Amino acid sequence: MPPAVSQGAVAVQTREADQPVLRWLAALEHPPTRVATTAERALLRTLEGGCQVPVGALARAEATTLELTATVCAIDGSRHVTGALTGPSEEAEALGIELAERLLADGADAILAEIRSGPGASA
Repeated sequence: MPPAVSQGAVAVQTREADQPVLRWLAALEHPPTRVATTAERALLRTLEGGCQVPVGALARAEATTLELTATVCAIDGSRHVTGALTGPSEEAEALGIELAERLLADGADAILAEIRSGPGASA
């Protein structure tokens, strides 16, 4: 099972126009992590997932290539749908969306619908 989406990535939020702070934070920018989290978050957004949905994703950015693997599981672990894609790093968001759409077509839609309509689901 891949880890939770963007697990282990650190984010820093600041004002968009605060140039002194942005210059200071530039040293913290790690392009491979940005590419990986962009793909993973696009996948989660497309699945309409969140903290209560068993979705795992792991993206690995190497040079100009991105490999993305993801799994959607039933709450009881009885079923899961897994997929993977590899493509250009500059298409990270599109790759995340494409993999999510493949997972949905392969059965993740039914798993997610069951989770959303099950006990404890907010209506």
